[in-house]
Amino acid sequence: MSQTAFYPQFNKFCLEWATRVPGSVTTYGGPLRSNEPGFRTQLNLHKEALFEQLLLFDSVHFNVTGPNLICPLVYQFMGSKTLEELLEQDAISFVVWQPVPMLSHQEGNVAATFTGSLGDGKGSEYDIERIVDEGLRMYPGNMLASYRSQLIRKLVKAHRLLDRELPASAWRLTESALKAGELSGLGLPARATPIGLPAGEGELLLNAAESLLYYRYIMSAGMVSQNNAGVFDLFQIGLRNLQERRSPVEKYAVIAQFEGFPNLRSLMSEIESPFKRIARFRQTHTAKKFREWLSAASESDIGLVRGYVNACAKRKRLFESAPAKFVKVASMIALAHAAGAEAVAAGALLMTSIPPEVIGEALKLSAEFGTGVIDSFVIENLKVGWTPKAYFDGLRRLRG
Repeated sequence: MSQTAFYPQFNKFCLEWATRVPGSVTTYGGPLRSNEPGFRTQLNLHKEALFEQLLLFDSVHFNVTGPNLICPLVYQFMGSKTLEELLEQDAISFVVWQPVPMLSHQEGNVAATFTGSLGDGKGSEYDIERIVDEGLRMYPGNMLASYRSQLIRKLVKAHRLLDRELPASAWRLTESALKAGELSGLGLPARATPIGLPAGEGELLLNAAESLLYYRYIMSAGMVSQNNAGVFDLFQIGLRNLQERRSPVEKYAVIAQFEGFPNLRSLMSEIESPFKRIARFRQTHTAKKFREWLSAASESDIGLVRGYVNACAKRKRLFESAPAKFVKVASMIALAHAAGAEAVAAGALLMTSIPPEVIGEALKLSAEFGTGVIDSFVIENLKVGWTPKAYFDGLRRLRG
């Protein structure tokens, strides 16, 4: 089953590092303060998180508030071809995170709760093309104008608008929970209305409304989130199963420890052009099957390891099955191309026991792919029986 990870932390990072514009909150924020101390360190943490999620989920979904500053950032650290490749895979997508829960203060107390948008007040905050274009202009990265137009068209297709009812319903439910005394664990005792709350308690209430909006969006879109803190921890109402449900990231950590393999975030620094490499790897049969297997695997540590070992034990031995003979032929032919006369002779001996039609098909593939036949058929385990261990073998080759 396809799984999409919702990653709101990147948007929060961009909002925190955007240049503050004096005046009304309905004005777009300015460019990122990328030269200030701490920016690159924090950005690298988000790069590592994205690297991990692209390897373990079919797609990653971002929210954007105001100009999309995530796009130029990923363009810069991934490169144009890799970003386009991931867009073509539907591996990256965005939601315009407007409107959002807001509140106003008067004399240190909450005066009103409402939903509002960050923009120019003329509807541009919902204009996807402008949202993308404004972000690229604020952080251009030496992009040619002609290429910018081409990229904007692709990025626009990867955006969608938020259902405006979700923010309003998040406020209604939060205020109902306040009235029922269900937010006491957050330090908010029961009261009939949020109006008049001290400003500090008002911010707690706003955080709860924002978290509930995240939660409702994730559920309505059928996604999962790694942002457990602040999403699944606000109400102790009907969320127990969600809290107990383990994400693919947590499941992977158990199997990786069993395999003696490092976590994926640290792996990023060990790979040259890491996003370019994984953009291709995640499309292989091995990676797709692993994501599918991991999402359906047992929740407990013991169950995960047992399931992993059992899945690996079921692998057919190389060259036992008829399809594997085909792989062996293709592999020998590919080696012959690379190694010369001795390998050709070995290939000829092998072919005497293989049906002519199989040899013909292997020769056709060899002519088309050359030595890539080995990568396509043996490395990706398309014909010899897949196991989750093949995924770790693929990761190890990425490090090489």
